[in-house]
Amino acid sequence: MKPGGYIEVQEIDLMGVIQPSSRNPGTAFLQWCELQGKAAAQVGINLRTSPAFISDHLRRAGFIDIQVHEFRCPIGPWAAGKKLRDAGLLQLSAVLDGLEGLSLRLFQFYEGGWTREELSVLLAKVRAELKSRECHAYWPV
Repeated sequence: MKPGGYIEVQEIDLMGVIQPSSRNPGTAFLQWCELQGKAAAQVGINLRTSPAFISDHLRRAGFIDIQVHEFRCPIGPWAAGKKLRDAGLLQLSAVLDGLEGLSLRLFQFYEGGWTREELSVLLAKVRAELKSRECHAYWPV
């Protein structure tokens, strides 16, 4: 990169958040996020891409004028505005489609040896929570 150039980094932190306005606490979703992150860490994969984490890596690479703009990507149909609601529905579709594939290997081999049945119960709870308009879950971006 030439001096004076810039880079833009956009990452989703896979530790989901439940807004305080949520009437559904999203307990299973938060449990899934935490356990998935722990299991991935065991194989050297960091699913946490917080602004502090990214900024630290950029500083170590030599970048000096680091600006952080945080956004919330809703998961589900709960967001008020049409653009955010549409984004939330797309994100919900992606999570529901990929939930089992993202979980099987990590939970069965690296996070305490979950059985397929145990994992199916947790994932069913996660799906039900995220589909609810009362669960205000989002990914920090």
